[in-house]
Amino acid sequence: MNNEGRIPPNAETDERAINGAIINLGVEAFHRAGITSSEFYNSTNAAFFKCVEELVAEGIEPDEAAILSRLDGKHGVDRAYIHDLKFAAGSAANAPFYADKIRRTSMRRRLRDLINLTDKELDNGQVEEDIFGHLIDEAKQISEGGGLNVGSAVVVNMADVEPKAIDWLWPNRVALGKLTILVGDPGGGKSTATCDMSARVTQGYRWPDGDEPNVPG
Repeated sequence: MNNEGRIPPNAETDERAINGAIINLGVEAFHRAGITSSEFYNSTNAAFFKCVEELVAEGIEPDEAAILSRLDGKHGVDRAYIHDLKFAAGSAANAPFYADKIRRTSMRRRLRDLINLTDKELDNGQVEEDIFGHLIDEAKQISEGGGLNVGSAVVVNMADVEPKAIDWLWPNRVALGKLTILVGDPGGGKSTATCDMSARVTQGYRWPDGDEPNVPG
């Protein structure tokens, strides 16, 4: 089997969703993910998550300031990267599902590497029994390290949830990194309103209710 030139299995979108959730929601999203940086594919996403691991281990809240104090300009992590994460963010409640996809694609990469290694061992004339034993041992480690069970629903007492300030795109109407739904009958102007919002963001125009404009971007 020749895998040269093929892009390895990866879940970069889910990696960014978890990292964005950590930026927007804090350590709760990290704990719900239940994965390690070694399972990430993208090196920048992995460096960000590893920094979060280290901060949490030291008892430091993994907020934007703490992460930038260690990584700003290193491994591709900078203010622009973190700004983009805020828009790619998933919810803390969905972190286990993003993590499961990351974990599965990590296992697929390891399995592919194992298959390639087995091919080389066969080509090099190694004893079949030795190859088979090695294959079983490695596959078992991959399976045990995968932890594929997403688990049951996570129940959190709202009294234990720490309130956090919301970053607004359109103050009190559209939040950064949150789900916003425009609801209305067909032909009611939902698409027009979305285009208008996009234009205001990119040009830095005031919002219809007079709120201050955003920095164009």
